[in-house]
Amino acid sequence: MEKKSIIFFQTDFSPSDEELFGLIYNNVKNYAIIILDPDGYIISWNKGAEIIKGYKKEEIFHTHFSFLYNQEDINNDKPNNDLRHAIVNGFFEEESVWTRKNGLKFFASISITTLLNLKGEIRGFTMIVKDNAKYGVVDERSLNFNNIPKSLINQKTSDLINISKKLEEEINRRLKIENVTPIENENIESSLREKEVLLKEIHHRVKNNLQIISSLLNLQSAYIKDKESVELFKESQNRVRSMALIHEKLYQSKDMSQIDFSGYVSELVSNLFSSYSLNSSLIALHQDISNIMLGIDLAINLGLIINELVSNAFKHAFPDGRKGNLYISMKKNDKRYELIIQDDGIGFSKEIDFRKTESLGLQLIITLVDQIGGEITLSSDKGSKFIIIFNNQ
Repeated sequence: MEKKSIIFFQTDFSPSDEELFGLIYNNVKNYAIIILDPDGYIISWNKGAEIIKGYKKEEIFHTHFSFLYNQEDINNDKPNNDLRHAIVNGFFEEESVWTRKNGLKFFASISITTLLNLKGEIRGFTMIVKDNAKYGVVDERSLNFNNIPKSLINQKTSDLINISKKLEEEINRRLKIENVTPIENENIESSLREKEVLLKEIHHRVKNNLQIISSLLNLQSAYIKDKESVELFKESQNRVRSMALIHEKLYQSKDMSQIDFSGYVSELVSNLFSSYSLNSSLIALHQDISNIMLGIDLAINLGLIINELVSNAFKHAFPDGRKGNLYISMKKNDKRYELIIQDDGIGFSKEIDFRKTESLGLQLIITLVDQIGGEITLSSDKGSKFIIIFNNQ
């Protein structure tokens, strides 16, 4: 057989790291590359950012990056929260709806990465934004969100659960195989790693889909003047976020079959504080959940239950800027769990049967408790105290 020789073409083009960075920075035009100082002020703005957002570098230089967000996100301190996420995890990613200088809405993929020097000190952040043209232009006049949370989210979650179960069955089947050769064992381990990567990607994509739905709800609510309707959109958005957070935690977890429920609840309640623009110095959170790992099905149901009960407390328990306390605890005894959400606010009216109220939130709670085979009781002696007892599924 004739041997073929490989010819390596050499060139005197060998740029330095600094020059190479400049070439990438100035020539990449389908991505916005934005560099922030440690306080979040824009110190670099490439041609891609100018094309995507429509602002010249001179217009935004040394402007705080929060101007890239919509007003509601700014009011909820989302820009700073995103930077905090990036500091804690090293990066922050999301799919969202952004606005160009000319007012046109568009879907965007956003990634924020923390820049650390060799001493571990924060030197700034990189913000990379991609214009997802494949989703088309956002036209708020044609959007209809009436059935999004119920149909699309349930479909996405159901698909993920089915795929997760199939992958878990395959992984368990392969783990039971004994007396295999080293080569067979290597092939099995390689297959398992591929499936774990696939499962991780599924969680990531579902999280992004849910964040897009949340952004769409936020976008539509900006065009509604009726306060009651705006409140309904906010409630739907919080429900979507509670489910998206589950998939985000699973994506970040080494064990993608379970999440640390304590960390999840802390972030969920923190998001609700921001959503309702509450001062944490007025309402103190007391959380007692430790060493509890939950699977995706149970975690989603409990997350929605906590979302509804905490939202009710924030909206009704502490009127007129009243100070108070919110208590969330979860204990495991043998095979049973006890979840308690309690506040020391004005209390639930004793004239109302919470099981028969027309409130969508309370109806959702009753349905979710039934789905996990649990029981729920309410005590209104000092504030409101909901106790939910259920078996480990």
